[in-house]
Amino acid sequence: MEALRIQGLITASIGVASLKKNIGGHGNARRIGDALIKAADTAMYLAKQNGKNRVVKARDVFTVT
Repeated sequence: MEALRIQGLITASIGVASLKKNIGGHGNARRIGDALIKAADTAMYLAKQNGKNRVVKARDVFTVT
């Protein structure tokens, strides 16, 4: 396998979402997972809008109903 020969700069825009505490109930696992992915995706696009090479943390991500 050959190494990639990349010329120029590589940048990354990253969105991060996490839970502060365990939200009980396995029935909510799918909704919680979907909400976390959506929040991280939204944060990533915010990072892209604000310039390259940024990490944005999703805050007040969601409410589980």
